[in-house]
Amino acid sequence: MTHASIQRFDASQYRRMPWKNGGGTTTELTIEPAGASLDDPFTWRLSMADVAVSGPFSRFAGYDRTLLLLDGEGMRLDIEGREPIHVNGTLNPVCFRGDWTTAGQLIGGPCRDFNVITRRSHCRHRVQVLRGSPASQALPEGEVRFVFCVHGHARLNELDLDLHGLGLVRLEGLADPIRFSTPLNPDTVLIAVSIDLEPAP
Repeated sequence: MTHASIQRFDASQYRRMPWKNGGGTTTELTIEPAGASLDDPFTWRLSMADVAVSGPFSRFAGYDRTLLLLDGEGMRLDIEGREPIHVNGTLNPVCFRGDWTTAGQLIGGPCRDFNVITRRSHCRHRVQVLRGSPASQALPEGEVRFVFCVHGHARLNELDLDLHGLGLVRLEGLADPIRFSTPLNPDTVLIAVSIDLEPAP
């Protein structure tokens, strides 16, 4: 049985580190298990990457990835043997496999993106962007949930919890519904990540 827990993170706890392939740097928000390296068989990881130049993506065999553009004009993902994927809409989730040989071609200069990566044999994930509209007041379900505040401010009423820009909260074993104060500030943008502890298809 999963015990209910709430864990908060802020920018002072995030880890700045090189990419797995050494081609840039990433701000790691959280990784499971805590403190794991990218050479370990980690279960999931949330991070932000500042992409300054075009080049190859790190390879993560056995993992699924979702990428969202936070800032900049985005990039084209060139994938060996597959159609390119365009990451050119701010906060529009793009999903692909870490096994694929992938390179990113910047469209109009440097950009920043948000990344979710999960180990396919252990879990699956979903990503949803929540904005300050009446239709987006309930937190999506999931065994483990993360809420990242891109900017603005939000309050989770049932948990008596406030979330501010670049803050992250992990929620586990909590009963639904979990709702935000109504309405959200029009300028507030959140990324909700739901993880279910079962193998992905």
